Amino acid sequence: MSFKKVEEVKRDKGFRIYDLIIYGVILLAVAVAFAAVFLSRDKGGIKGFSVYSGGDLIYSYSFSDGETVCGEGVESSTDGDILKLEISTAGGGVNTVEADLKNKTVRVTEANCSNRKDCVHTPAIRDNSGVIYCMPHSLKITPLNPVDGGSFRQ
Repeated sequence: MSFKKVEEVKRDKGFRIYDLIIYGVILLAVAVAFAAVFLSRDKGGIKGFSVYSGGDLIYSYSFSDGETVCGEGVESSTDGDILKLEISTAGGGVNTVEADLKNKTVRVTEANCSNRKDCVHTPAIRDNSGVIYCMPHSLKITPLNPVDGGSFRQ
């Protein structure tokens, strides 16, 4: 690099006003996108829950009328206000899911998937923005989706 270029770089201020305006616009766009995603989510109580194994609906429960849709590999029992599900998945996986019928929450209490058992440590689903995944067993628990209608996918 020539001596003239070195002197020119030393005299340059780095940021120009247009650079700062562009950075400000980008920061504002990110803030608006963040607010739109997190402030617009549905925080209403769940109406029920659905359990999927390998992408297929295997269990669905509605808190309002107690309507249940149950598939293969799911055993359910009720103890007071607690609905307990024993879910057997392909490959010998077993998950225990508990639904608190009074508080309308769902959580995984036991699993034999791995040492970490991330699904057991995932917070209970309390609103329509929660989802629980058990990746080793390909198990997903979601709030009841009105589009599902509690029917099994063919």
